[in-house]
Amino acid sequence: MINVDAKLTPNFKLSEFLHEGSKDGLAVDILANLIKTAGMLENIRKRCGDKPIIITSGFRTLEHNREVGGAMPDPNKPFEPGNGSYHLYGMAADFVVDGLTPHQVQEILADWNGGLELAPTWTHADWGPKRRFYIS
Repeated sequence: MINVDAKLTPNFKLSEFLHEGSKDGLAVDILANLIKTAGMLENIRKRCGDKPIIITSGFRTLEHNREVGGAMPDPNKPFEPGNGSYHLYGMAADFVVDGLTPHQVQEILADWNGGLELAPTWTHADWGPKRRFYIS
């Protein structure tokens, strides 16, 4: 049984990356990716003045990803990072930084070397290839 209250890093617990039902069958490779994603968020937290981060979306099952309108994988390609949302692989997080707007976070992370998305009320970051996208 997975301990969802386990700390992945000093400031992030596994439970913060999960939604209802997502811990069932959580694969070892996804868990390893979530540890790396928590480390990514520790880096972002430091860059944002050590302000607390609230994760609004972390790991997603296929069903949950479909429900929230995330990019779905192409069934004709291997199920691997780059095929569909990075949330499916535990490699991404949507979040808010306490006291900062998403635009301010985007400015702080202007040199981010992974995926970065600015939405009106949250920021998305992942450790896939460098790319930028915006939701209005």
